[in-house]
Amino acid sequence: MTIMDSMLINKTAPENFEELLKPYQNDNEPFLFAVIGDLDLDAHYGQTAIVVGEKRFFILDTDKNTVKDYSFSYISSAKIKRMYSNAYLALAKKDGTEEIV
Repeated sequence: MTIMDSMLINKTAPENFEELLKPYQNDNEPFLFAVIGDLDLDAHYGQTAIVVGEKRFFILDTDKNTVKDYSFSYISSAKIKRMYSNAYLALAKKDGTEEIV
C-alpha cells in the first residue's frame, strides 16, 4: 500500500510526492488528507501540496523537493488569504511570530 492509498487526496499527486513524505511517515500519526495545489512557495505556478496528519501538517514544494513541517502544538491560528490568481497561508505561532507560506 502506498502513502496515497491511506489518505484522502484531491487529485493525482506529483511523481515525487511519496518520496518527499516517506521520511515523515509514522504509524503513530497517519496522514489524513492532502490538497495538491498549483502555486509554489514563491507564488509561481508549480506543484505543491499541503498534507495534514493528526498532530502536524506539511507543506511540500515538489518542484524544489522541499518539505516544511509544522506541529499543531506550535500554531495558535492559521488564516488563508485568497487573492486574484494567488493565495497564501498565514500562520500565527504561539511564540508570537508569524510565518507566511
